[in-house]
Amino acid sequence: MGLMSRLGRIVGGRANAQIIEGYREELRALHVKVGRLDEELHQLRKQTRETVDDLGDRIGAMSERLNSAS
Repeated sequence: MGLMSRLGRIVGGRANAQIIEGYREELRALHVKVGRLDEELHQLRKQTRETVDDLGDRIGAMSERLNSAS
């Protein structure tokens, strides 16, 4: 194996390592974003349940008023 071939492998290996490290950092960043989105989704589900429950209570109260007025 010639000197140029060896240098090419060293430089190529470093470039590959840098590319892999870049992907690793991007993957970590995506993992953090997914964690945040999961928490936001949990909060939205909770708010939706509370809103639906509140709406059901209001409709029930309105129905009772209408039934008692008749």
